[in-house]
Amino acid sequence: MKKNLSLFILSILLLVFFTACRSAGPPPADTYGDIAMRWVDPGIACESLRFTYAGEGMYLLEAVLDAGNSKYGFMDRNGRITIPLIYDCAKAFAEGRAYVESNREKFYIDPDGTEVLDVSAYQTGESFEFGLAMVTRVFMQEIEGSVKVDLLQGLIDKSGNEILPCEYEAAGIFENGIIWAKKDGKCALFDGAGNLITEHEYDDLTYAGEDLIIAEKDGLKGFLDRNGNVAIPFEFLHVGSFAEGWSIVSDEEWQITYINARGERLTEFGFEEARDFSDGRAAVKQGGMYGFIDTGGEPVIPFIYDEVESFKGGIAVGIEQLGRNTVCATPIDVYGNPAVIPDSQGMFRWNDITIMYYDPEKFEESDPDYMYLALLDEEGNRLTGFYYTDISEFCEGVAVIQELGEDYTFYYGLINRQGAEIIPSTYSKLEIVDAQTVVVQSSEIFSRIGIATLPKDAATRPHELEEWR
Repeated sequence: MKKNLSLFILSILLLVFFTACRSAGPPPADTYGDIAMRWVDPGIACESLRFTYAGEGMYLLEAVLDAGNSKYGFMDRNGRITIPLIYDCAKAFAEGRAYVESNREKFYIDPDGTEVLDVSAYQTGESFEFGLAMVTRVFMQEIEGSVKVDLLQGLIDKSGNEILPCEYEAAGIFENGIIWAKKDGKCALFDGAGNLITEHEYDDLTYAGEDLIIAEKDGLKGFLDRNGNVAIPFEFLHVGSFAEGWSIVSDEEWQITYINARGERLTEFGFEEARDFSDGRAAVKQGGMYGFIDTGGEPVIPFIYDEVESFKGGIAVGIEQLGRNTVCATPIDVYGNPAVIPDSQGMFRWNDITIMYYDPEKFEESDPDYMYLALLDEEGNRLTGFYYTDISEFCEGVAVIQELGEDYTFYYGLINRQGAEIIPSTYSKLEIVDAQTVVVQSSEIFSRIGIATLPKDAATRPHELEEWR
């Protein structure tokens, strides 16, 4: 009996010990040379720890528990747990508030974790915008022996007052602060105080920029101003949001042109396809081929390309199909001149000031579902091998790289403009905080979150060609 009791106590002690070790994670480790990695302790026993950026310098943490349930909390950019993982549900911060749920109670909390607004009377709540947040109520009614359940939406202010009552099929706030809501399948506009601006007469409403709202009525689209007046008549089959002052529109014959916020056409209708303006240029298709026009509507780059990628940072890509599996992709400047003379041809992508492309010599061996990218310098010289399936825009001199593993899972690391891999692609998630810090999520089944401190030369470290894998 004493022996069995001793074994039972020993088993309990071992269970407590291993649970504590799993919760705390491994001790700080110098994972990759001069990169220090500090693993985040969630403060509770869990099988896995995940993160997403939650706005306002905060990260939302999800701790997956043994039972398959999760608990949520927040940490700051330095990996410090600022709000414990005690919530059953949590959403991102906006305007100093975040929506959380715990034991069927629902609150908005501030960045200190203080509960500042009880919204338990609602089914759920969303993030604040322009001082208002969308909330949902459940309404049930019995109809012919069955129960109909409706989720209806409204808007509250930071004091909990209903600016828009929960009686709408959908509701929200546009980027200019104007409220919209749908009732009985029709949309209307409201001001920030919840006063009706238009009747419920529109099939759809979308913000277009330039303080204008795209409205659809009787199968045609036009634009309303913030007061609900028709700014541009309902005469288009399609309209797009404004980019650099111009919106793509099509007439009833699906011919395309651009208009400005005053409804003035850039050209006559006649394009077969059109892309948004960027860097003062827009790609359009005419006669089955692509070229570029300027903001005056004048062709500035000839219609000679089978496909194009729009301008970014003063560079676009013109693609010519030369054969079944052969393309010629040329980076061009805003005048159509070659921007970089590469050492071989491939499918170019422009991202920040760096060009990436797949190796045409290995086309037949490549996975057709993915493009394997290499990093080039500004003269077109290749800096890396063809390892990557994606490279993000550069931030603080470094960029996130994505690689496809042998298990067909994506892994993430960090590279600089010289092509030096600061962190190899070994993590399931990686986000840049600042010039010296990144947040990572390990690729293990039971994932962990780490704060990696980068070396001072992370952005400038040279890449040796012999280091290619």
